[in-house]
Amino acid sequence: MTKPLIYISYGMAKSGSTLAFQLVSAILEEAGIAQYDLDLREGSSLEQARFVGIIRPQELGHMVAVAKARGGGPIAVKTHGGLWNCVAEGLDHGWIIGHAVCRDPRDIALSMMDASRMGEAWGRREGQPLRHIEDALDYVRAHSKKFADWARHPAILPIAYERLAFDTEAVAADIAKQLGVEADVKRVAKMAKASKTNYNVAKSRRHEAEMSAEVSERIREEFAGFIDKWCEPDFTAPKRGILSRLTGG
Repeated sequence: MTKPLIYISYGMAKSGSTLAFQLVSAILEEAGIAQYDLDLREGSSLEQARFVGIIRPQELGHMVAVAKARGGGPIAVKTHGGLWNCVAEGLDHGWIIGHAVCRDPRDIALSMMDASRMGEAWGRREGQPLRHIEDALDYVRAHSKKFADWARHPAILPIAYERLAFDTEAVAADIAKQLGVEADVKRVAKMAKASKTNYNVAKSRRHEAEMSAEVSERIREEFAGFIDKWCEPDFTAPKRGILSRLTGG
């Protein structure tokens, strides 16, 4: 059994992905697996410590080198990028595992419109603020495809926003089980939520109150398969722990 070196926390834009990333980082730290900044060099797509915009061979190679130099990982990294072949190969061979976070496209679109009003990056398209829900849906279409590519892989744990935001301890338990480590889920959930990071408006199914029935239904029709498969089910069967099989825990 190959030991995972990298844990990839993929999330759709405005899906609560930062919270999911903070959860896995806290769980690994609690298990005694220290997390380190990647310090990717000029020319990489690193935007901040352990956030990687695109995981190409050069970024992945550096991440693996850091993990090996620091004791073998896994090191958690966050991305909104797509599933590159080099990462898929790592998932196939067991030295990469991870999760993928999704959210109802209608709620993502509303959150992007919030970002537009606040002048944030996700609220812009080609440098111009998003003005209509339709502008946001172009992003949603791209991210829903990326999510599906990630989530279909058996080494990736799918996480729905509704559970992540409103049953955080249960999601923490899922991630710990996936990793095969013990975790105080109350403590790590509290730590993750207390991180000094901007989060979305934490409202469940906000489209029901904030979007017209006509627009909601039109978007629902376009994304029906995605919503039914990934966003609404209650994921209660996490992947079996990998680290426990390696350590005998």
